[in-house]
Amino acid sequence: MSVSKKYNKTTNEIKLTFKVTKEASQNAKQVFLLCENNGWDPVEMSQLKSGDFKADVKVSKSEEKSGYQYRFRLVMEDGQELYDNDWIADKYVTNPFGGENSFVDLTVGLNTDSEESAPAAAEEAKTVKEAKPAAKKKAPAKKKK
Repeated sequence: MSVSKKYNKTTNEIKLTFKVTKEASQNAKQVFLLCENNGWDPVEMSQLKSGDFKADVKVSKSEEKSGYQYRFRLVMEDGQELYDNDWIADKYVTNPFGGENSFVDLTVGLNTDSEESAPAAAEEAKTVKEAKPAAKKKAPAKKKK
């Protein structure tokens, strides 16, 4: 289980990618992400060919909210439902049911989205190019008489 975070400065959004490995899913036929950001409404995670499950969620970057609580609901072949936390969450928060929820901290480990990185890289390349000395011009070849 893991969460990756990518910040897009242009849209001021953070894309959270939640993954549940095949092992962590305990051979579930379905996995749902339950997250505080959308009122705990279940989001069905897509099953990948590898057997892992994945879901992408976009949240607005805000000064008031430093992160979100979340859990996973595993639906087994026999219909039984199990709830599990992210095994490597940023931290854990006590929930009102006497257990804990996983917590994704938006203030740490935030990667810049590649769409935002491209202009910065182009600007850096331009600066490097301008810093190089101009190439010397070759003197015109002498004509043979």
